[in-house]
Amino acid sequence: MVLVALRRLGRWVRGSLRLDSEPRADLAGGVVAVLILPVWLAVGPVPALLLAGSVIAAGEWAARRVPARHEEAVRAVLPDVVDLFRLAVGAGMSVHQSIDVVAARAAEPAGSALREVCRRVTLGVRLGDALGALDRLGEPGRPLAAALTASARYGAPLTAALERVVVDSRVLRRRRAEERARKLPIKLLFPLVFCVLPAFGLLAVVPLLAGALPSLSSTG
Repeated sequence: MVLVALRRLGRWVRGSLRLDSEPRADLAGGVVAVLILPVWLAVGPVPALLLAGSVIAAGEWAARRVPARHEEAVRAVLPDVVDLFRLAVGAGMSVHQSIDVVAARAAEPAGSALREVCRRVTLGVRLGDALGALDRLGEPGRPLAAALTASARYGAPLTAALERVVVDSRVLRRRRAEERARKLPIKLLFPLVFCVLPAFGLLAVVPLLAGALPSLSSTG
């Protein structure tokens, strides 16, 4: 209940500032609204405003990161999902049957999008229209959605289209993995410089100096 109240308060605050609603950012805005008054009364307006600005900025950064993380998750699972479709179609299943089978086995977030397609079809929506639920996969999922929609609506051959999709998705996943690998040394600099090296100095250098000080003092 407390989190719900904070989100509602934050949604109102962000709406007043003409910012789009997003759960994490709304929660941060609610926390700011609750904390800013006591901080203002305790230490003054400047620290309170600095706190509000930093929390709001962190909320905006988190809100922008959500779509990026979602697309990254789609890219990671898409080749495996396309492989499942290739197996299903190769076994002689129709588009509708293959979606039912793959939806039960696909990893998230692709699995939930495919299950939404199945739910819409169960409610009576035509398969070609129900495939619009795959829009939630974002840009990485558009090639797969286009291939399935073309086959469902116009009877376009699905096997060749899936072959192209799986090749492109694997290439894209490999490129993203290579980019993350190139960024890893840069990300390791901070813990190396501020954690590992100081710890090494405390464990290796400081005991040697502490052991040598008495001998230096006696010599003096």
